[in-house]
Order: sequence, then C-alpha cells, then structure tokens
Amino acid sequence: MEKEIDELTVMIATELRVARERMTGTRPTNAELAKAAHVSGMAVGRYMDGSRAIPVPTFALICKALGVSPGSILDAALQQL
Repeated sequence: MEKEIDELTVMIATELRVARERMTGTRPTNAELAKAAHVSGMAVGRYMDGSRAIPVPTFALICKALGVSPGSILDAALQQL
C-alpha cells in the first residue's frame, strides 16, 4: 500500500506540472503557487517534484491557482497507476 501511495504522490505531481505547462499566458512560478497556497516555495517545489505528499487543502489551493479541478488531477493520476 505504501508503494502505491508513493506512486500516487509522484503521479499527482506529474499531473500538476502538466497542468501548469498547458496554461496559456503566464504560468505561475513555484513562489506564486506558494503564495496562493499559503506555504513556502520550498514546500511547493517538493510537492511539484513528487518528493512530498501534498496535504488536501494545499492541493486544492494549488489546483485553484492552476485553474484545474482537483478531481481532474486525481483522475489523471489514478489512471497512470
């Protein structure tokens, strides 16, 4: 089970990075995402590279800042497992 959780963390991070790349116009930096999610830039960096699991409230705020629904990110990540 722990292995699946780790894989899911990585897949969520991948989908968040894909969502950021798909944005038109100016893409938010990690610092801007951190401000929107009320966390440090270092934490966002770890969330976005998959080295740390994202707390649900933070995940929701990052998704909002990226203009995507948390459900769509989770669905895409789960399909890769």
